[in-house]
Formats: sequence, C-alpha cells, structure tokens
Amino acid sequence: MTPEAELKEFLRKPKNDAEPPLPPHLGNLPHATYVTAALEYLDDYPFWVDPNALHHRRWDEKARSYLKACVEVDRTSLASIDPTYDANLVQQRFIHEGLFKHRWALDELASEMIALLKLVRWETRTASAVATPVTTGEGRDDRVADKVRMRDENCRLSGVIRDKNRTDAEALELELSEVPVATMQVAHGLPFAMGETSFCLVEVLTGLPITTWGLTVDCVQNALLMSSALHHLFGSFKLYLEADPNDIDIIYIRGRRSPARANPRSVLFGISNDRGERCSDPFALINTPLRPRAVESIADIDMKYFTLHKFIGDIAWMCGGAEPESDNEGEDGEDMKVLSAENWLILKEKLTCCKDFLAQNDGLL
Repeated sequence: MTPEAELKEFLRKPKNDAEPPLPPHLGNLPHATYVTAALEYLDDYPFWVDPNALHHRRWDEKARSYLKACVEVDRTSLASIDPTYDANLVQQRFIHEGLFKHRWALDELASEMIALLKLVRWETRTASAVATPVTTGEGRDDRVADKVRMRDENCRLSGVIRDKNRTDAEALELELSEVPVATMQVAHGLPFAMGETSFCLVEVLTGLPITTWGLTVDCVQNALLMSSALHHLFGSFKLYLEADPNDIDIIYIRGRRSPARANPRSVLFGISNDRGERCSDPFALINTPLRPRAVESIADIDMKYFTLHKFIGDIAWMCGGAEPESDNEGEDGEDMKVLSAENWLILKEKLTCCKDFLAQNDGLL
C-alpha cells in the first residue's frame, strides 16, 4: 500500500484513543498529497444535518465550505509580514494539526471558525466612533481615532473632503468650489474588539505568531479614515489594500472581482472621488494608490494589519459571502448585527472553547 493510500485508509478508521492521532511517518508526505487528502476527507465527513433547515443554508454544506476555504485559501501574501514565511508548510500544518488530529469533531472546529469570521466581519464594518462597547479586558483608546482623523483629514481612498463643523464663510467657499464632501469614519484593518482569543485563531489559520503582528491592534497603524459609503464596502471585504511588490511604500486600493456579489463596482457607481469622477470608472478608485496622509508626524498605516484583513476576507468570500445576509441564520445572525456586551460574552465563550479544543494534546497554540 502506498503512503497516500495508507493515509486515506487511516483517516477512515473510527476513533481509538489508544492509537496516535496520526502515525509519524504519514506526517512527511508531499504537500499536494496532504491537501488532496484533506479536501477529500471534508467532502466525505458526516457533518450534522439539521432536518428543519428548509429555508436556510444547511449546516453541513456551510461547515464543509468554510473548512475547505480554510485549507485552500492562498497564504502566499502573508510572506509580506514575515519574509521567512512558508505558505505551503503552514497550509500543511493547519491540515495536520487542525483537521487530521481532530477529524472526529469537525463540527466544533467549523462552528468556531465561522464565529471568528462573523466577529471580524461585523466589527470591520462598524466605525470606531459608533461601535457598540464590548468587553475585551481593556478599554478602547479614544485618542487613536482622534489621531487618525488628524493624520488623514480626508478620505484616504477617494480623497473627498471630511464633513465637519465650519464657519459660514468656510462653508460657502466649499460650496462654491464644488468639491465633494462626505461623512468620514475610522476603519480598522483588524478590529480592536476581536480580543486575544480570536487573535489566537487567526494565528492557527495563518501560522503567524501573534508577536509577529502585534498584541494590540488599538493603534493608528491599524486604522485609516474613509467615507462611510466606502467603509461599508471595506467592511464587507469588497475593497481591500495591497502593497506594491516592488515598492512597499506604494499601497493600492483593490476591488474583488469574484464571486459576482463581491464586486463593488455597482455600488461605486453612485460614489464620487475628489475630482467628481464616479468611483466605478477606470482608475478613479480601484487600482489607484492610497492618498497620502495630511500630517506626516503621525505614523501611517502598517500593511500587516490590512494584509490579514484581506486574508480573512478571502476565506469569507470563498465560502459564500462576507455580508450579514450571506449566512441568514435567524437569531444567531441577529446577534452578530448588534454585538451587545451580553452577546460578546457568549461569542467569546464559543471562541475560548475553540482555542482549548485546538490546543488539546498537541500544543498547537
């Protein structure tokens, strides 16, 4: 029997606590073999089926798609955070530690990964100024949002002017100039409210130690000012930032092209940039550089946070969508829309269970 066939045969065995989770010699198979075996195992895994799920997406389909996305997502962009990063090795480690060693309890793993994505999705689309207070062990530093507004002044994506209190003379001058004005919001790459437990799950997915990208995300390097309309698209991962591979000082605004629902063009059609151009027009917004900050003495954004933001968005859109209506989960979905302190504690308990679950017996975390 070939090692590949032996691996597939071993994965089909019923749980036996007397056996090792995976024989050591099967941990050294080629990368492609591991990926294929993982996807085939997920295709055949007997996820729980809700017999009452008539109008919503069936749990088994959703769990399978999320875990397959966690396996297949492209991790190569994460090398920009750590030059020594090996995307194939991290992918294989996630399969080995996250899937194969816990292959009898993938419903739990899927549930907690989905909870993580929901939390990031909800918080990234919520402005700092209006975010529902949550319990994360420490308070939000209000000075961060103030510094971001001072540093950026206007929308860093479109260049439109921030709507703020002005004298009558200033307001008249602005009106005569016909320069677009919009309400601004402070948007984060990784949300402050995620907390340490969720960061540990990001570490599981990416293979990057938390110390690589910072234990605190409540900083000006993790936030920028943008119009509320563009923040909605950014929070849904339809817009994202990407550094120029040849010049890290140049950061481009990108838009997703697939799936079709992820393409922001139809919404951008109704949004203008500072030149009065529709943001859906070529090079009016998409594929243009991020606008420079107004105050250079305040630190600019650090792309590591926004690279991770794009990575999580990749997973979300690979499995159906990054918008609240994508899941359509009734009461649970409603909890994500308004994340009260009570709901946060419930979700944090779920995520903590997942952290313990993954760390059991193998020192994964």
